[in-house]
Amino acid sequence: MPNRLAYFRLCLALGVLHPDQLLSRLSAAQLADWLAYMRLEGLPDARADFGVGQITALLANQLQGNRGQPIRMKDVMPWLDVERPGHGVAQDPVSRSNSIKELLFGRSQ
Repeated sequence: MPNRLAYFRLCLALGVLHPDQLLSRLSAAQLADWLAYMRLEGLPDARADFGVGQITALLANQLQGNRGQPIRMKDVMPWLDVERPGHGVAQDPVSRSNSIKELLFGRSQ
């Protein structure tokens, strides 16, 4: 179950003891909203990890100077998928809203 890990992360963030309790308390629409939110914004721990990865890559690049290839976020945190084209986080509210709708309902034609 690919979402099972996401359910556990959401339990930690919301203070719920187990995914079974979480799933019994949320409707399918509410769960979909939370999963879309997690994909766009991340939960607090995931956001902190992302920040640490950025700082690590920055420091590694400063320390290595012009020797070798630049260190990327992907090099220090390979489980993050930060370089997929078209998956940047939109900054303006309309674009962010459209991104959430796309995650929830698929691409509009």
